[in-house]
Amino acid sequence: LDKLSTQHLYHPTQVEIVQSNVVFDISSLMLYGTQAVPVRLKILLDRLFSVLKQEEVLHILHGLGWTLRDYVRGYILQVSNGDKHSKHCTGILEVITLHLHKNGSLADNF
Repeated sequence: LDKLSTQHLYHPTQVEIVQSNVVFDISSLMLYGTQAVPVRLKILLDRLFSVLKQEEVLHILHGLGWTLRDYVRGYILQVSNGDKHSKHCTGILEVITLHLHKNGSLADNF
């Protein structure tokens, strides 16, 4: 029964050292070619990214087609024509504001 004890396993507050190329490989399985990342997988990536330098994280994200803003949001924001929209708009309030300026009011469109 002593072998079944979990006391010798990884402690939740302990951080393991990882190499950025290994994190890139793991991240590519979760992010490459995707538009969104499931919450549970994002939590795992957050844990891995937390032990890397910011420039390493940015390099990984950029290599997989994600910006830091998209990653923090959990999805890549896109407009109806399919273009990435995160460079032009940072949130839903700005989308609504742009829509109102362009089209008058939301009520007119429903």
